[in-house]
Amino acid sequence: MYSHSLVIWFKTRGEAREQRRIYMIIGAVAALLTGICVACNAVFMQFMWIEKRAAPEGGPLAYLDANSSIWYQVLGTAANMATNLVGDALLVIISFFKPYVTSNVSLSFTAAISSGARTFTSSPFPSSCTSDP
Repeated sequence: MYSHSLVIWFKTRGEAREQRRIYMIIGAVAALLTGICVACNAVFMQFMWIEKRAAPEGGPLAYLDANSSIWYQVLGTAANMATNLVGDALLVIISFFKPYVTSNVSLSFTAAISSGARTFTSSPFPSSCTSDP
């Protein structure tokens, strides 16, 4: 879908092209961050379910618990949070001139920032994926 939008953007001329530039940049950043997130999760799941499946210490769940703070898993979490923030920032930009919408979108953006900060600061610690009571 992004490539189709990019082709249309290259075919347009003048003021319409300049107005759509920010959407192309945000789309490229979001596509790159989503690709990083998917690649990191694919590598982690390959290790967990295929290569380390017969681990003597408890199998895939023990591998998940022991390695949830590995660097590429933290990178995938950060890329996922950044993609969410980029999308929410786009909503704030679009709704900037509508005050009754901007307040709700800004509240959602603030909640996403605080939730993302909590998730990202707790994800590098070992056993951060388990929710012990």
